[in-house]
Amino acid sequence: MQQHDIEQAIAERFDALADRFPEELDPEDFRMRVVADFFGEIKGAKVLDVGCAKGRFAKALAKLDAKVVGVDSSEKLIESARVNVPIAEFFVGSATHLDFQNNAFDRVLCVETLEHIPDIEKAIAEMMRVVKSGGKVLIIDKNKFSFHPTIFIPRLALKTLMEYCNQWFYPRNFPFHEQWFSNHTIEQMLEKYASRVESSYLKDTENKLFSFLPFLNFFIAWKAIK
Repeated sequence: MQQHDIEQAIAERFDALADRFPEELDPEDFRMRVVADFFGEIKGAKVLDVGCAKGRFAKALAKLDAKVVGVDSSEKLIESARVNVPIAEFFVGSATHLDFQNNAFDRVLCVETLEHIPDIEKAIAEMMRVVKSGGKVLIIDKNKFSFHPTIFIPRLALKTLMEYCNQWFYPRNFPFHEQWFSNHTIEQMLEKYASRVESSYLKDTENKLFSFLPFLNFFIAWKAIK
């Protein structure tokens, strides 16, 4: 299949499962703490949420008086986002072809979206294109080397098994499967466009071992300044 056809199939999959996606973000969500810390003061700033789903992060950003724009490939998710966050703007579109001018945004956020994009290098290039010089891009996504905190097996192995049993987001015969990443993979892609890049593992479990061995945690945050 061509990349366009795969992206279309992914969008249709999200449409089919749109009811699974939440509209609200927990006020104590550990990812939002990272967003607030890295983005800093965003009152009046123009922020792009790539892969916005129903707008839960967009809503949190709008409450901080940011001018939020969201984009997602799923028409059904965008329909819900427009109702959920009427003060923000939302568009149906591809992360690999962002329909915005160069240097259009002060901040760009991308949470658990790269994992669903066939051409992640193109998506990263697009995010860096639309952010202003000196602007910030924050990507949060899954760590391919993470371990499950209770049964202590590699999460990637568990995902592979669940995909084989058709118990994951994408069934076994789907033309695309969710991608997870190492911290270095995304860092290297961002470094092509950014003046500064850093990454960190995000602790989302009370298991003390994960504090001593942070690379076991499920999520990684990549922070880039153009």
